[in-house]
Amino acid sequence: MGAVEYVRWGVDALSRAFRLDARIRSVQATYLSEVFEADEVDIAVAGLKQGYLINFNVTRLKEGLQSLVL
Repeated sequence: MGAVEYVRWGVDALSRAFRLDARIRSVQATYLSEVFEADEVDIAVAGLKQGYLINFNVTRLKEGLQSLVL
């Protein structure tokens, strides 16, 4: 997977899990290693909603070219 694919994958996971309707202003990604089939990936997001800091965490399982929210 390329860097853009990781970001798209993460945004898709969060949108499905939390029904996010906010506009994304920036993305920071830290890559520790390549993701292989059956690997679990933790995705964490922080942001402001009505002046309050909110945090989301999603774990995804990679299966082939797709991923599943756990």
